[in-house]
Amino acid sequence: MKLSLVVISATVAFGQNTCTKLTDPSSPMNSVVDGLYDAVGKDGSLRLALKTVLDDLPSSVSTCLGSITPADALKTLTTSIASDASCAASLSWYLNISSSWSKPDMNNHTSRHNKTEPVPTISNSTFKLPEYLDWKDEEAQKLCTPLTKNLLPCYNKALVPAVAQIVAGTSCCSAMTTDINTLFGQNLSSMLTDLVNKASDVACSIQTPGFSSANQTCIYSFMKSFTNNVNSWPTLLISALNVLQIPNDQGCAAIEGNPFTTTSGTSVSTLYTKPIVPGACAKPLDAFLTYISKYPVLQNLTISDINVNNLFAEGKCVNGSSVKKLVKSLDPKDNMDDALNLVLTDNVCFHLANGYSSTCKTVSSLASTASGDGSTTKTTSSASSLSTMISMASMIALALIY
Repeated sequence: MKLSLVVISATVAFGQNTCTKLTDPSSPMNSVVDGLYDAVGKDGSLRLALKTVLDDLPSSVSTCLGSITPADALKTLTTSIASDASCAASLSWYLNISSSWSKPDMNNHTSRHNKTEPVPTISNSTFKLPEYLDWKDEEAQKLCTPLTKNLLPCYNKALVPAVAQIVAGTSCCSAMTTDINTLFGQNLSSMLTDLVNKASDVACSIQTPGFSSANQTCIYSFMKSFTNNVNSWPTLLISALNVLQIPNDQGCAAIEGNPFTTTSGTSVSTLYTKPIVPGACAKPLDAFLTYISKYPVLQNLTISDINVNNLFAEGKCVNGSSVKKLVKSLDPKDNMDDALNLVLTDNVCFHLANGYSSTCKTVSSLASTASGDGSTTKTTSSASSLSTMISMASMIALALIY
């Protein structure tokens, strides 16, 4: 809770006339920055990571955040929150679940996800599906119901408008708003709304009928259909690689449980098998990836020797060896070398299928709940700039939610 309050103060404060960078000792945000260091504790690696993030912020972002007055911003934020009933319900839910999370057993959820699992190896003689892939629809519903009924309406109708008001009223933020429009093709308000709502749709849209029940969440549909044919660590690895190598023109075949050909030319028939298939849930995932693929900053962005746009572009993909080179440049642990050499080869070419779902045939329907309208749709610059701008947006979004 302490960290959440610090992040809120650090990301949504109101402006002053004199522009100062976030790391400037004379910044009105100086005490908030100190609070961030207090929040991460004495862990040297975490403190270094925080310092690196703050030092590497684009100048426009650092100037905007460093020129604001926390008290004025919090007043604007709390006024907006108080005006929307969904925010009160969200706070009540958050306080309740925070209390429950500290108990030994919250319907087995806390104890289940805090357990230390053995590190998997290809040579393991026994296989048990990792718990992070073993979602039950009941668990997903417990998260998606408050998210779609209260958290997102509060975020959309109260919190994002408050952030937009704060940024618009801060003259020192003008360069940052220009940068956001240039990098993402949207203003800050639209980007925060679209990014969070489309991501929520991927998980919490309702498939009806589902293959397990009349109505089921899409995160459950994805997890269950993905793991349905997984019975060993090798099959889990192969399925993961296959789902990350689906060309755009093979998207419908894959999600409908039909044979398809990967970007590396491999014929696959066991990724999804009928009737346990994603079906209509492919639509919000496609919409999210298509949305991300349209960011102007991605069109010519190169990281190491990887053209990021090749992950989305028709007929393009990113070679596994190029990804291995990037990963190794990040100085991974020595015991990762064998796994990297095994998985990231020239025989793998990564691509995220997008722009295909409007032509797919499926018997299910999709209720998009994240937008709050309850509608049902029938479905027959630089790498560091991108990273820090997305980090900034994520910090704001997380701060607003918590």
